[in-house]
Amino acid sequence: MGGASPDVIKKDFWGYDPVTDKWTAKADFTGPVRAFSSPFVIASDGYVGLGTTTTSSADDFYKYDPAKNSWIKITPYGGDPRYDAVSFVIDGIAYVGTGNPGLKKDFWKYTPTKKP
Repeated sequence: MGGASPDVIKKDFWGYDPVTDKWTAKADFTGPVRAFSSPFVIASDGYVGLGTTTTSSADDFYKYDPAKNSWIKITPYGGDPRYDAVSFVIDGIAYVGTGNPGLKKDFWKYTPTKKP
């Protein structure tokens, strides 16, 4: 995923195994392709959202489940579409904010649904 500019964006997704020192292709990203996204990890799940698509700034998020090797769209972000946002996780809760366009200053919190 990602790209050199909003005009050149990829949807492929890869996993690295440090034990074997090998990269393996995983399920392609199923959302609109994007660059300048805000990824984070909670437990074993990866999340990718926001960023710039080939036509506009994005405001959505997707979760990657490594056990199923699949992507699903999750709860909408809630804030304005943006790219170059900061994301981090503390105690299993994600925080995403700032970014562009317009030098945003807000932050949003995401608490995932607990797995059964």
